[in-house]
Amino acid sequence: MADTGITIRPETERERGEVDRLVYRAFAESYGPDTGKILLDHFLSEREKDTFIPELSLVALDRARAMGYGAVFLGGDPKLYGRFGFEPSYKYGINHVKGIGNRAYSDGCLVCELQPGALDGVSGTTSYYAGE
Repeated sequence: MADTGITIRPETERERGEVDRLVYRAFAESYGPDTGKILLDHFLSEREKDTFIPELSLVALDRARAMGYGAVFLGGDPKLYGRFGFEPSYKYGINHVKGIGNRAYSDGCLVCELQPGALDGVSGTTSYYAGE
């Protein structure tokens, strides 16, 4: 297998607090603090179950810019990821397969241009949900 430069590994005990804060923020900022708390509590309770497999609770270290990639796409909340440089991809002429006519999908298909001009002249359609 080729080396992608991206490390995906199990979270460490030391990282759990940071992961927990990210889970809370992701939902609290989109749906309010009550929902953030409910979903964080659910996430924490899942860790306590016999079915939880710690080796499959993964974190990713993405070194895309250093590897020379021009852009990174993700599906997510534009309020949360916007502060990290992500914008709705339709601004670059790149739409989600369900984005046309559906603002929620359009706003949630995000891109961060890592190399200036990397998306100049690029257009198309993305799909980031399983089975779509």
